[in-house]
Amino acid sequence: MSHSLFLLLLSFLFLPLQGARILFLLPVPLKSHYSQIELLIDTLAIRGHQVTLYSPFEAKSNLTNLHHVYVDMEESKRAIESMNHFEMLDNGLLGDTSFLSCLQFQFSMYQISLGMSKEILNKPAIRSLLASDARFDLIIAEFFFGQEPLAVFGHKFQAPMISHFSHSAPGHVFQFSGTPNLYSYMPDIHMAFPKKMSFMQRLQNTMFGAFNHMALTWWVYPAQDQLMREFAGTLTPPLPYIKTLLVNISATLVYSDPMIEYPRPQTANLVQVGGMHLKTGQLPKDLADLMSSTVSPRGVILVSFGSMVSPSKMSSSLRDSLVRAFASTELTVLWRWEGKTIENLPSNIHLRKWVPQQDVLAHPNCRLFISHGGVSSIIETIHYGVPIVGVPLFNDQMANIQHVLELGAGVMLSYFNMTEESLSWATRTILNNPSYSRNAQAASQRFNDRQVPPLHNAVWWVEYVLRHHGAPHLRSAFDHLSWTEFLLLDVVAFVLGVLLVILYLLLRIVRAVKSCLMYPFRGTGNEKTKTIKKKGKVE
Repeated sequence: MSHSLFLLLLSFLFLPLQGARILFLLPVPLKSHYSQIELLIDTLAIRGHQVTLYSPFEAKSNLTNLHHVYVDMEESKRAIESMNHFEMLDNGLLGDTSFLSCLQFQFSMYQISLGMSKEILNKPAIRSLLASDARFDLIIAEFFFGQEPLAVFGHKFQAPMISHFSHSAPGHVFQFSGTPNLYSYMPDIHMAFPKKMSFMQRLQNTMFGAFNHMALTWWVYPAQDQLMREFAGTLTPPLPYIKTLLVNISATLVYSDPMIEYPRPQTANLVQVGGMHLKTGQLPKDLADLMSSTVSPRGVILVSFGSMVSPSKMSSSLRDSLVRAFASTELTVLWRWEGKTIENLPSNIHLRKWVPQQDVLAHPNCRLFISHGGVSSIIETIHYGVPIVGVPLFNDQMANIQHVLELGAGVMLSYFNMTEESLSWATRTILNNPSYSRNAQAASQRFNDRQVPPLHNAVWWVEYVLRHHGAPHLRSAFDHLSWTEFLLLDVVAFVLGVLLVILYLLLRIVRAVKSCLMYPFRGTGNEKTKTIKKKGKVE
């Protein structure tokens, strides 16, 4: 099914809404983030909304209602492309899930986000938007992914805002939606703790959350607020503090799913839309032939470490270990590979610069997926029911793969222990044990057993916010509470005070009653004493 036909059929599944003017601000040059929301953008345009998109990626669709404004982020693109994640892993800058390493990684990400915000706000396209007299009914952006100052456009255009978050949400995203983030049983995505945490894990989870909250409150938000004010200049009405703008965000579309998150309470305006990018197409002829049973009688193993990581930058020793492990299997190996071609490649290994990952995973001959565990890849492998060998590299990937392990649909290898022997063991474990495939299929059935597909849900919530003018009735009072009010410390103090007063009064009453009971005997005792004394004097 072609992309345009798919969108056309999808648009008929909803009741139409009068066209609104929707602004998408997606300037960050991360292709994986853009791919998650691209289908939502096209669907809203097909449904009659006037969509304006600010992005460093060219729009694939030539839709009449979609106006694309190119944001020049070439410098950041080159910086991202030049990163050698394997070298950073080898040097200990990534991959360590210890408490201090996670904290250091988080703080370094905040530092990067401040630089990224400054760069975005200085782009001519973004500055022109601030100076324009355009009007919008809704603004959608990744406000919580280091782009908090973009909330200034909600204030300028007096339009409700929806935030998109590209993976399982960290604690501060839940808090801005009015959802409490309880450290006792809600592990942070960076810590990759299990559902039932030990005492030490709960302690680390609490300390990580507390330090993170302090860093955001006293460092990140003040710095982002200053950048926003320098960018905005003088606006009417006056610009409030950046946290006030973020609290008023109408809804947050979180790219996650209950299948890859532990159960937790959350408000209605926090919407899980993991999988809204899912769609299948037709494989190119060369890949269709490769996936067919005549070329790959025992099946195909798909290998991809995501769009950000270039496998050609791995060390030669690691590359050779992977090649030997792949050569030892009887299956065909389809490996997403950029860079110089590997010499003397075994006949069962096929390198491709670009792989239509969903179409390959959807093919019945795909037996196994070797992946870094990015959220989009995890959702795809669950959706299509393919077991996985997960090799997490950084950020949320460890937690994502941990959930797949709990589903019984895969095994995990540490990057620091990825050798020919360990990869061969992991591959054999999956392929020789049918339970992994059965569990993957069962997970697929649970993932797809829902009232509406994720894209339908995302479109419905976008239009719900439009219909109800920002849906302020969905906002919780949580963020307006102080810590003493949230933890009920004021109530506890009041109750303790009342109990102390009652205890004091009871003690006074007991003493008074005791005094009253003893009163009749006071005189008798004194008289006897006086008599004894008098008798002594007479004698």
